[in-house]
Amino acid sequence: MVPPNPRRNFRFWLLVLLLAGSPELGGALRNGLCRGDDAKGTRLEQVRFRDGKGVSRQVSGRVLTEAADGGILVEGQDGRLWTVEPAQLDGRTAGDQSFSPLTPEALSQQLLQELGADFEIVFARHYVVATNAGKPYGQWCASLFERLQGAFQNYWRQRGMEPREPEFPLVAIVLKNEREFARFATRDAGPDAAGAKGYFSIETNRMVLYDLTASGNGPATTPAEISRRLAAAPFNIATVIHEATHQIAFNSGIHTRLADNPLWVTEGMAMFFETPDLTSRAGWRTVGAVN
Repeated sequence: MVPPNPRRNFRFWLLVLLLAGSPELGGALRNGLCRGDDAKGTRLEQVRFRDGKGVSRQVSGRVLTEAADGGILVEGQDGRLWTVEPAQLDGRTAGDQSFSPLTPEALSQQLLQELGADFEIVFARHYVVATNAGKPYGQWCASLFERLQGAFQNYWRQRGMEPREPEFPLVAIVLKNEREFARFATRDAGPDAAGAKGYFSIETNRMVLYDLTASGNGPATTPAEISRRLAAAPFNIATVIHEATHQIAFNSGIHTRLADNPLWVTEGMAMFFETPDLTSRAGWRTVGAVN
């Protein structure tokens, strides 16, 4: 999991400290980030600002909280969080339209515009997978994540908890090899993420990974070959499942983005689910198993 980089965005960490120290603000922000379907009546705003690199942006989204100095936390229709300091804010316009997340189709178009023409999209019930690793691997990842999603929801419901369905389509970006991943991760999340097998970003709400089957013999092109190659390196796929669990937990109300979630809870839960189950097509029999 990749938290917001404090050197790139000081206000993210200021908000985290405020959450820990102010029950009133913490409760308001937690409600804003976890309210799910109840938030669909929130007014949609067009927020114009300059990001940390000075690039002018316009984000369609909802303002989750506003600081006394005029700084705001904005959640885009794609689920991304933007912290905007007063000096960065160029304007806000609210209309009559209510906030709603982007549809998977609209989100896929946004991803293709951002990532480039060599990417293609794989749709699943909860996921939009953008990949340049080839459709077979993208489909395999989408199937794996959907099985994990179902196992996660069922596990906690059977124990009396009520995880909610994700409000936003869950985005996974799958790069075709480790080199491209390192280049993308350095730009997206910082150099510390470049050496990982994958990561989930609290800020963007996206998971980023690469084709773990890519080798000198070329990528695997069938589900059976993908599973065979990955079974030879279970630690690698466990890392991907670990990050996928973070994404699910932060989008089902179990954890809250930017809140003071105890590290032992967030990391412990991801480790609890990370043991791979590559043999089942429907269930997930390895929850809590030793990895």
